[in-house]
Parts: sequence; C-alpha cells; structure tokens
Amino acid sequence: MSLTTQFLPTVEGYLPPEVLSRIITFATLIPNADIPRVGPDTTAVASYMLVSRRWRDVMLNFANFWTHLRLTIEYNATRETITKLLDGARAWYHRAGQAPLSLHLLAIPKAFQAIAPLIVEFIHEFKSQWGSLWVDASELIVRQTFCARGGGGSAGPGPIWTQLDTLKIWVLNKGGYRPPKRKQPKTSGDDSPTSFPCLHNLELSQANLLQDLGVIPWEKIKVLKLGEIHPSTHLSWHSSHLQRTTN
Repeated sequence: MSLTTQFLPTVEGYLPPEVLSRIITFATLIPNADIPRVGPDTTAVASYMLVSRRWRDVMLNFANFWTHLRLTIEYNATRETITKLLDGARAWYHRAGQAPLSLHLLAIPKAFQAIAPLIVEFIHEFKSQWGSLWVDASELIVRQTFCARGGGGSAGPGPIWTQLDTLKIWVLNKGGYRPPKRKQPKTSGDDSPTSFPCLHNLELSQANLLQDLGVIPWEKIKVLKLGEIHPSTHLSWHSSHLQRTTN
C-alpha cells in the first residue's frame, strides 16, 4: 500500500485517529507465510513517523505499531553492542503497553556464552506478554531461555509463558555446546505448572528439546513440527500426547 502526497491532505485533515492508525497498520504490515500478520515493518513505522506531527502522535499512542521486532545479533557482536540493541528493543516494546508482543530473533554471536545472559534476561523480562516467539540461536541460548533445566542455566522449573501462542525454535551452532546428560528423562507430571498454557503452534528443529521445555498443553496444540527425531530421541513421556496430536 502506498500513501501518496495527494492523499495526505485528506488523511491529515479529516480522518479520526482510529481510522488513520488502521490505514498505517495495513501500510506497514509484514507479509509472512510462517507467522501470518506477525506485525508491522519497523523500518516502515519509523518512516511514517516522519510524515507529520499528527501522524507521529497517532502512532505513538497506538500500541499495535510497537508489538513486533526482528532482531539480528551478528557473529562479531559484543556485550556493549548487544546491550544497546536490547535497550532500544525494550524502549520499543514499552510503547506497546500490555498488548501481546512478537519477536523474531536471529542470534549467531561468536561469544555466545558471554552474551547469552543478556538475551535470556531480555526475553524473560517480557515472558508474560509474548504472543509469538521465533528464535534462531545457539543451543545454550535456547536452553537457558526456554528449558526448565537449561543446561548451564538455573535448575528447577522454567518461566511461565502466559500468553505465548506460537513458539518456533531453530538451534544453530550445534557444535559449540552440548547439554549435560541425565540418567532419567524429565517427566511432565500433572502436579507441574503448565509452562505454555496458551500454546497452539509449536515448531522445534530438535525434537529432544521437548525433554526440557516443561509442560505442554497438548490438548490445545493445533500445529506441531518436530525435526531431528532419532532412535535416541526421548519422547516416551510425551508419547500418548504426541500420538493423539499427530493422528
């Protein structure tokens, strides 16, 4: 959608804020086949903020413009650059108020062990607001962020992702980290809190991550995609649920 200069006087002078914000929403929407209507294009949002003072005021007060980000953490990233990036992301998301948030994170830092705590802290800070998370990162970052026993992270139950509807995890740099081995696989008993009470879509590049993700509400799962299922993949504690979900 293109907003021409001929259209601006009409938009500027007569349209109420609710209608103007709707038009800008459709103009900045990211087409995404994997996560439909994931959120506005951040570059487009920044551009439309410069159209006029009224547009800027309308956009600053419309939460949906600030619910989505795509963050890329490059190979040579340092703690200083990551801190600045994540502080900017926090400021962006805080404008969304209590609206559900969406994030696509690509994290491939060379010093992933030093940088992982910054990423984990950032994602956990908004754990009650995430509606959609798509994370491409090293296994250490993934496990410390999402797993109940995040190899290298704190033991015990993981966070509760209150509103999370869609979770997509792709593990990168698998050669740089190996989770600690356990004698017995983790079970997901009825007495454990549901880690993802609103989850409907789950995609994992490694099926073994299910071993530590916590309690999955299998009766709510609508889309399930699992990669790297091997004879050694421990899925026994989820077998009855997986059979019902995949049949």
